[in-house]
Amino acid sequence: MTAQFISVVIQSLVIGSLFYEIPLTTIGSYSRGSLTFFSILFFTFLSLADMPIAFQRQPVVKKQSQLHFYTNWVETLSTTVFDYCFKLCLVIVFSIILYFLAHLQYKAARFFIFLLFLSFYNFCMVSLFALTTLVAPTISVANLFAGILLLAIAMYASYVIYLKNMHPWFVWIAYLNPAMYAMEAILSNELYNLKLDCSETIVPRGPTYNDVPFSHKACAWQGATLGNDYVRGRDYLKQGLSYTYHHVWRNFGIIIGFLVFFIACTLFASQYIKPYFNKDEIERNNSRLTRWLPFLNKKRGTRSSARNDSKYVGIPKSHSVSSSSSSLSAVPYQISPSNKEMALNDYNEQPITETVETQKHIISWKNINYTVGTKKLINNASGFISSGLTALMGESGAGKTTLLNVLSQRVETGVVSGEILIDGHPLTDEDAFKRSIGFVQQQDLHLDLLSVK
Repeated sequence: MTAQFISVVIQSLVIGSLFYEIPLTTIGSYSRGSLTFFSILFFTFLSLADMPIAFQRQPVVKKQSQLHFYTNWVETLSTTVFDYCFKLCLVIVFSIILYFLAHLQYKAARFFIFLLFLSFYNFCMVSLFALTTLVAPTISVANLFAGILLLAIAMYASYVIYLKNMHPWFVWIAYLNPAMYAMEAILSNELYNLKLDCSETIVPRGPTYNDVPFSHKACAWQGATLGNDYVRGRDYLKQGLSYTYHHVWRNFGIIIGFLVFFIACTLFASQYIKPYFNKDEIERNNSRLTRWLPFLNKKRGTRSSARNDSKYVGIPKSHSVSSSSSSLSAVPYQISPSNKEMALNDYNEQPITETVETQKHIISWKNINYTVGTKKLINNASGFISSGLTALMGESGAGKTTLLNVLSQRVETGVVSGEILIDGHPLTDEDAFKRSIGFVQQQDLHLDLLSVK
């Protein structure tokens, strides 16, 4: 977002400087058209740049919707509203800088019409490329579609190729192009009431034609009339560009129609079209893996051949292993080669639905002290952790990670004193405790799939 804002400010300053103080001449009218076309095309590219971000967001949305955090179309609608608000801010900043640097008409009505059409056209492009992201299976296919759309939008905006010069077979593309309606409205709003000076382009001109009366001279510009050294903006719009000022608010209604259509299609696609994930993304998505668990459980009994090569096997139902709660160690059951076949048969006969009961322990500590050199990092800390989820909370630097390092026997320097108990019993085998306890190091790594939108 910050990068887009900075880009908009820089681009508006650069382009506004290139078109600085556009003169009220016939040549200046062409510059005004070019400026309008650039403004429309700039926000088309800006909306196109959001597609990779949308693809990165899809796995997160998919996972959280499967967990019933929200419905897909609701998340899409909220994202769309936020994008519209942010894009509106960008359009306002862009319009203020560009409009007044280029010295377009300094009238409130003209400025706000320029701002209105540029904003709603930008909304159309945001929804159009969001729809492209949802219907395309991969970002490569989406870029292919987006490139075709971008070419059609630029070529059939009725400025690169005038509407009257388009091939009859392809003119329908212009009428399906929101850029054509925005271009006509913005340029008509700017040129309609202007008188464009053309004293430098009067024909015929030169010493040979000094005796020709001025009533027989005209501007070499579309919309010119005999005997006038200016061209009315409305005449240039009608004869040169086939634009009509009275179409301004009609075009606004058409753009609103495009916007509603794109939003409806985007919401429908987000709800009913499932995104495609490649193999790596599927492996990262736990919700997709869970549906294979019943299949894997059924196939467990068919893997006896793989177990025949193993030195250790699981504990049969008829055997039991005593474990000390103070060591938390899990000891595999070792059998002789002569009894291996009997043990395997006994193991295979167990019901598939049987599971090993989880051992639940309580880890407690009392008067834990940890000193490194002359600094005492932990001072008489006491507490306990029971089975389940425990949140260790505190301000930065309070010693949360240090305490976890001490409890998990991971510290290699300093002096540790105090008692660590397992179910009320002191540790008897610290090495087994180190191997059995799990520890997650704090890191500044945030995966997309672990975020909450």
